[in-house]
Amino acid sequence: MFDLLKLVENQVLLLDGAMGTELIRSGLPPGHCPEAWNEEKPEAVAAIHLSYLAAGSRAILTNSFGGNRLKLASYGLENRAYDLNFQAARIARSVCPDGCYVGGSIGPTGKFLQPVG
Repeated sequence: MFDLLKLVENQVLLLDGAMGTELIRSGLPPGHCPEAWNEEKPEAVAAIHLSYLAAGSRAILTNSFGGNRLKLASYGLENRAYDLNFQAARIARSVCPDGCYVGGSIGPTGKFLQPVG
């Protein structure tokens, strides 16, 4: 079993940075679903991961921050949550070398739940 606390006990674990910002820099159109690029432009997502690894990151997060059904519904992709998240993990794992780690990025739903919303 992976023990994160033991890993960082005596060393610094540098994580990656903003995936969304880098996707926009790579050409993601305004209003387009970032997670859709896991299938549409996997090479762009992989290149972003690789750039963070080359900069010294030892852990990268999947391109899945908005990969939940509620958030994906705003793009008409609510039934694609599993596939888009699976692809996000596949891409990250495919470029992650030994000694580095992949984490799943899970963002908010973007909706208030009852009794607040």
